[in-house]
Amino acid sequence: GNIEIAKILLEHGAEVDNWALGVEFTSAGKIISGGKGIHGTPLGVAAFKNDRDMVDLLLSFKANPNYEMYGWGPMDSAIIKENWDIVEVLTKAGGKQRPLSF
Repeated sequence: GNIEIAKILLEHGAEVDNWALGVEFTSAGKIISGGKGIHGTPLGVAAFKNDRDMVDLLLSFKANPNYEMYGWGPMDSAIIKENWDIVEVLTKAGGKQRPLSF
């Protein structure tokens, strides 16, 4: 699955905080490349998708829970999607919560 592939990539030097443009998922959770979809770091995408296993894996490889691009980070993704379990995990990993404004 995606966890096994991600682990292999990370073990072989993939950048854990690399920013992804246009990541889209099928209903089965497979990644589709393209210009639309979810944008952000792998941790931000996992937080948005409420993928606890992927969040744990990325944090174990030292993903930055506060890394932001265009003012948006993993914590924002988890909060906006009301993924409170992920918010708790990110907080324990040093993630900072801040007020969201729209």
